[in-house]
Amino acid sequence: MTSFWLPVECVLCGKPPVQICASCRSTVPVRPRSVIRPDLLPGLAVADYAGAPKQLVHSLKVLGSGPVVRLMALHMAAHLAEQPAGKFEGQHILLVPAPSRKSAIAQRGFVPAALLAKSVARQLRKLGIPAQQIGMLRMNSKVADQTGLNRQQRSQNLAGAMYCKTKPVAAFLNHRLVLVDDVVTTGATLREMDRCLSEAGWQPVSFLTFAETL
Repeated sequence: MTSFWLPVECVLCGKPPVQICASCRSTVPVRPRSVIRPDLLPGLAVADYAGAPKQLVHSLKVLGSGPVVRLMALHMAAHLAEQPAGKFEGQHILLVPAPSRKSAIAQRGFVPAALLAKSVARQLRKLGIPAQQIGMLRMNSKVADQTGLNRQQRSQNLAGAMYCKTKPVAAFLNHRLVLVDDVVTTGATLREMDRCLSEAGWQPVSFLTFAETL
């Protein structure tokens, strides 16, 4: 009950009384674009990893709060739905979130990318696009925190770091598999997700993130 009495401030401007005020919500600097990384599926991002978008990503990882997740997911779903392939030809969208390390889950109590994927799926359904989130991937215990690692270190850290706990089944044959994460940096996480899913028999077609580092 303690949190009930704590003042709530906007995570972007710091003003009360809500976590995302109307002004900040309407002025988040989005710049939807395609994303290309070596040896990685084509992908999408909606903002630069700087300023307000960077603050949102940080708040997602620390708080996992509904208003932050919904705002990020709203932009992500809109960008995905606007793609030329966004007609989806009657196919469902299956959103697969990036897994978190076990220690991070224990500390936070949630998986940031899973919160995003679930909310993006909900927004897509509101747009008339059948979509659902499914957490297929898990991290092995050997994985270290990626913060501060360079491109080569990130790749080495994540090589063989994930395993897939779900095999393809008939119910998902007509689904388009889209990988989801909050930020794409070198692409190491998404590359490992793609490898793991592909080896398990799945066929990812794209990835979707909120922000891209430049």
